[in-house]
Amino acid sequence: RNRGTWNIGAGSLEEGIYDLTLAERFGVLDTQANGYRTWARYYITGASFWGVDWSQAVYYFGQVAPQYPNMHDGTGWSASQRYIEAIAGYAQWLGDQGKWCQAEDQYDEAYELSGNDVYREARNNASDNCK
Repeated sequence: RNRGTWNIGAGSLEEGIYDLTLAERFGVLDTQANGYRTWARYYITGASFWGVDWSQAVYYFGQVAPQYPNMHDGTGWSASQRYIEAIAGYAQWLGDQGKWCQAEDQYDEAYELSGNDVYREARNNASDNCK
C-alpha cells in the first residue's frame, strides 16, 4: 500500500496502481490509497485522449486537477498543467470547427486558470469571430 501511494506520488502511475491492486488482495484499501488509485486511473485515461479527443481529455483532467493538482506521469506534466492545455486544445478544435463562441468560453477558462496572455489573446480572437 505504501509503495503504491509512493509510486503514484513519484509519477509512476501504472506501478502504483499495480501495487495498490496487489495490496487490496490482502485487505480493503483505505480511502486515501483508493483515492490515489482512482485519480491515477483518471490521469492515465485522460492522457490516452491527449491530442485525439480534447473534450474527453478535459473531462478526465478536470476530475483529477482539483483533487490532486500535482499528480504527474513520467513526462513531468502535472494534472493541472494538462487540464489547462487540454482546455486550450479543445478551444482550438472548436475554433477549427467554426464554433467560435464555444471556443471563446474555453479560452477564457484556460486564461482564468493560468493567467497566460496567450490564452487571453486567443480568447479575444475567438470573441471577434463569435457572431
